[in-house]
Amino acid sequence: AAAAAAAAPGYGQSCCLIEDGERCVRPAGNASFSKRVQKSISQKKLKLDIDKSVDLFQLQVNTLRRYKRHYKLQTRPGFNKAQLAETVSRHFRNIPVNEKETLAYFIYMVKSNKSRLDQKSEGGKQLE
Repeated sequence: AAAAAAAAPGYGQSCCLIEDGERCVRPAGNASFSKRVQKSISQKKLKLDIDKSVDLFQLQVNTLRRYKRHYKLQTRPGFNKAQLAETVSRHFRNIPVNEKETLAYFIYMVKSNKSRLDQKSEGGKQLE
């Protein structure tokens, strides 16, 4: 039973919706806050929005440091976890993403049962 719960969408995560300025306390589901849903919400004049904050404070300090090193983020020496999480979160929110290309690539990788690790061993060089 525990394994089934762990495999459930959003297990251990809370909902990311905000209603009338208060964050939802229900567990996360597998629904999508798509453009169609946003349009329906605005037509019905509901005061419902998505929480755009990215909580990277839950990550380990070493993970945050690896992210900082990978993207060559400049910080003062001796940053604590909260400062590091804020810096990484700010950078993460500002990364431009081509959603259509990303989704197409993701679907291709899922349908072909491949991962980025498969790509690295096949081509001899890692994808960036």
